[in-house]
Amino acid sequence: MVFTTLAHLIDVEMLREAYKGTNKKGSPGVDGVTAEQYAENLEASLADLLG
Repeated sequence: MVFTTLAHLIDVEMLREAYKGTNKKGSPGVDGVTAEQYAENLEASLADLLG
């Protein structure tokens, strides 16, 4: 069997759980967005990330 991708396993629920496990006190991401800013529109942010 050939390994191709795990993308079919990723959904918004998985991304939401991953976000809950991140360090919210760390520095902003490469885009300059802090965890607090990201959380303001979390569901839209996660849907955008999934897309």
